[in-house]
Amino acid sequence: MTSNEYDSMLPSISSKSEGTLLTRRMYKNPALHERCTMMDMLKLREVFHSAQMGRLLPTEFREVLRDLLNAEYDEEEFKLLFLKINSARNGEIDWDELVSHLLLGYFTSDADERSALPTPVAGLPRVLRSRHRHPVSRVLFCPDVGKVKL
Repeated sequence: MTSNEYDSMLPSISSKSEGTLLTRRMYKNPALHERCTMMDMLKLREVFHSAQMGRLLPTEFREVLRDLLNAEYDEEEFKLLFLKINSARNGEIDWDELVSHLLLGYFTSDADERSALPTPVAGLPRVLRSRHRHPVSRVLFCPDVGKVKL
């Protein structure tokens, strides 16, 4: 494979915006990790294992997304997705790269959900008077030993 053929296979991000606003809205897809179910993951794994050397070219990966996940991306959006997944920068995606991308998506969405939850302690701590002779410096958790049954 010549250098020019290899370069033409690699997606590149252009600064020009292609298409109209209507076509961008039409192709707007949820994130890949939100779209994949467990059955989809099993099908994707089979596709990767049956592919030559376990790798997919950009055109093959786009067809797989279209056929299995019913996900249609416009050119610029797909190039960006492919560059995010292709961490080896070799112009092909393997199963490990796809799973790594999906895991990163799951972790970031989980962090977003956790940040939306209310804090367990709302407000500043209060100082309570106690009947201890000395100040309390430590609180230990000691489970009730009498409840343990063998």
